[in-house]
Amino acid sequence: MKKKPILFSMLLLSIISCSDDKKKSKEDYNHFLISEITRISDEKEYKENYSYKENKIIDCDGSKKYYYQADKITKIELINSNNEIIKTIEYKYLNNRVDYYTTVEYGMVFKTKYTYEENGDVLYDTFQLYESGEEEELDNYGTYTFKNGNLIKLEEFLDGTETVTEYEYDNQKNPWENVLGLNLLLDQKPSVNNVVKEKFNEIDGYSGNTTYSYKYNSDGYPVEKKAIYEDGNVIFLEKFKY
Repeated sequence: MKKKPILFSMLLLSIISCSDDKKKSKEDYNHFLISEITRISDEKEYKENYSYKENKIIDCDGSKKYYYQADKITKIELINSNNEIIKTIEYKYLNNRVDYYTTVEYGMVFKTKYTYEENGDVLYDTFQLYESGEEEELDNYGTYTFKNGNLIKLEEFLDGTETVTEYEYDNQKNPWENVLGLNLLLDQKPSVNNVVKEKFNEIDGYSGNTTYSYKYNSDGYPVEKKAIYEDGNVIFLEKFKY
């Protein structure tokens, strides 16, 4: 893979450990897995319901299905109201981490390949795949930077536009922390804690900040999340049930 310029220095990736999961009982998983999310945005209310097999996520309202091999998520399918698969993401692993994943959508196939540097930096590069077996490298690449299991910076370059998004976190429990294998999917932006500030900057272009506030239950998991843009407008409100 050819070397590409990245404007910012890269920090150490710290992958979330799953070792504590083995110490938890089945009742713990059932108690601390999200069963429902109510989202209120633009005066409209949406609900999402999730189902699990122990601590493996299986389904979201029939519109998003997850598949496992052992303790790893290997495929995600997005399904429309006509029960048609409109998008598929398949993950391939090497040394207990995602080596690459392929995305099939609208008849096109794309491959996103990770490069794990010795110092912990993780870069991604994107290719389009053809029936002939040819792989065309696209002008779409970037870097995920993690610290203590949280995504703190996402640098992306797409079709000549470079963006940098930086994140700040609280020290509370992330509501998805007990879902087996989800922490390995870098494209899903895994984290240990909850983001409280998101700073977006398009190089030579738009920039903006979003802050997030939470209400927590007695176990330290969020039951409410509010997103507020820098002008004070509430973007959305989410309520969690476990």
